[in-house]
Amino acid sequence: MLSYGNSLFSIYCKDYYFKIGLQKLLDDIYHSHVVNVRLINRHESRYNDYFQADIVVLSSRSIFEKLPERSPSLDRGGAVIVFCTFLMSEVVRGIRGYENALFIAPDTGLDQILNIFKMVMFGSPLIRNNLFVRTENLALTNKERKVSDLLRKGLSHNEISTITGITPKTVSSHLRSAMQKYKVSTLLEYRIKLIHMQQF
Repeated sequence: MLSYGNSLFSIYCKDYYFKIGLQKLLDDIYHSHVVNVRLINRHESRYNDYFQADIVVLSSRSIFEKLPERSPSLDRGGAVIVFCTFLMSEVVRGIRGYENALFIAPDTGLDQILNIFKMVMFGSPLIRNNLFVRTENLALTNKERKVSDLLRKGLSHNEISTITGITPKTVSSHLRSAMQKYKVSTLLEYRIKLIHMQQF
């Protein structure tokens, strides 16, 4: 775990060089803005609650990549910063451990990334909370859960219809409703999200 004033970071990244680069970036941001000991002390006394932000870097090559299981947050304000594609952000959003998240797309400029980390390190609790979007998946009905579980197992609409005894049109309706609750727009995204949710 890396500590910068009252901000704590854990980095989950398979690429060693990307991880080292992130650590260097965080070091540079912190040391360029905290000039002397008095400023550090003033900064820490102003916001003395610790803030934990895990950084998760996901490969852009595979939407089936296993998500790192995050440890429970040390602080009620804990959050996760996820570097990933737009598609993966839709899949990951709201999964346990990823409810309070900020997603950074591959085309995000370095200046924007620097500003994000500055706000996390030096921002007030209100500024930090506004950075992260809290997403919780709504509870599914029994029928939605049943058809979703069968979809996760790889069954088609017709196969789900045969097993459950409901029409394919009703299967589609239940899946559409479940997808809206889980904030995904395609069946592929939904199936992948269900697979990720099963990991935890």
